[in-house]
Amino acid sequence: MDNFPSNSTVSYYSQNITLKKLLESSQTIFSCSPRNCDKSYKTSGSGTSTKSLTLSANENKTIGLKINTNNLLESVNLFTFNLSSNAQDSCNPPLKFDIFDDGVIEWAYDKPTTSFCGVVNNVCFSGSTTLSSSSLSRDYPFCGEFSVNQAPGLWVGANLVGTGSVDLEFRVTGSTDDKTCVTVASGSGEVGCSVNLSIIEPTNITVCVIQKNNYQNTYKLYY
Repeated sequence: MDNFPSNSTVSYYSQNITLKKLLESSQTIFSCSPRNCDKSYKTSGSGTSTKSLTLSANENKTIGLKINTNNLLESVNLFTFNLSSNAQDSCNPPLKFDIFDDGVIEWAYDKPTTSFCGVVNNVCFSGSTTLSSSSLSRDYPFCGEFSVNQAPGLWVGANLVGTGSVDLEFRVTGSTDDKTCVTVASGSGEVGCSVNLSIIEPTNITVCVIQKNNYQNTYKLYY
């Protein structure tokens, strides 16, 4: 059943009982909106143009707006607000908004800092003594698939072997947006760049690296 009032009366063993009490007595798993199964949200205190909240890590709070108008309100086409916070740097988005409490995140703070955190995610690299290798080129990108939980930005790279100076492009696909970044390799070692891509929910991405031009200097990626 969907969209039934929690105080609806139902017949249960020749007795009338509310739908909410019936579900509770039968230990049925159910959910309400609002969460306390009231008919509607209630205001708390007097109206104010600003609201201050204190949130601990991973804590949720439900807030609402009461619109006072003498005219019939048929729809809301635009909703804006200003937000300030003293949250510290974090590997996860420090603040998210789930409008209508339906499990869909409409907004999350996604501005990256200049520092990096989290675990380095290596794909395809083998620790064995015998390694395969692929030469990078403009026509044949080398790609790997990654699982990413949450991140306001990504640093993508590869451990290369080669000499000389070449331009490399890293391309990230598989999320809501496709992003690229360009860097220069000037010798063997780890090389990479930052991608301005915010990931709010866990997803799979594909990272490809290509050598932008056909230089005489060729790099190899071992895996």
